[in-house]
Amino acid sequence: MRRKSAFDPAHHRAHRTRRAWSWCRWNSAGLWSRHELAIDLVGARANAKITGLVALQGRQHHDTQLSLTHAAGAASSRTLWKAIANARSRSVFNGLITVAPGADQTEAHLKTSNLLLSPHAEIDTKPELVIEADEVVCSHGATVGQLDDKALFYLRSRGIPEVQARQMLTLAFGGEVLSAVADATLRRALSERVDAHMPTYVGQSHPAEHCQTQVGAARIPRQHRKHPSCLSGRGEALPNLPEPP
Repeated sequence: MRRKSAFDPAHHRAHRTRRAWSWCRWNSAGLWSRHELAIDLVGARANAKITGLVALQGRQHHDTQLSLTHAAGAASSRTLWKAIANARSRSVFNGLITVAPGADQTEAHLKTSNLLLSPHAEIDTKPELVIEADEVVCSHGATVGQLDDKALFYLRSRGIPEVQARQMLTLAFGGEVLSAVADATLRRALSERVDAHMPTYVGQSHPAEHCQTQVGAARIPRQHRKHPSCLSGRGEALPNLPEPP
């Protein structure tokens, strides 16, 4: 939900047993905002799907702290978090997935994708895995980039104005998060809200070729015990998890 307050903190905690749980957040809140999300999967075959989309402009600063713990075996989780930063805004994401001892047969995937629309915006992203079990399938990845020049050129060659083309590509970037919302009514409401606000964020964006990715800020995720199922953090596509019964 969008608020106009200068400071917008939020904290959520979930404790799941056997039931499936799906959570989605859209954030374009105050000048300074922070969101903390802690999830514990304590039952076998528990399932969690977490998605989030953050869009920032001006001098907004948003900080996301995510902690997801697999405390029981045979549970699965899939996390997709995206951020869009324009002007002089800054997005921070720290995502930690912990697989506790004995939580074998865990399947956990964490991916964060980020879009810079200004040479002055900053993205700090850090997905992280801590694995203390043996038989698991886990992956993490992080990407930071700009709008695709070829896609932008294609749209402009079809007579679409540059600003509108940038808005279309930016909406497409966030569409993956919105499409993950299972409830059709909620998905439509979120899509309408994002559509209404996106021109504000993209209308004054800078050409992609002038943007400089904050390479030092996109830190390489660390992985404990060098488990072979941990990917290298290059932002690979995540496999589809089975739907809960």
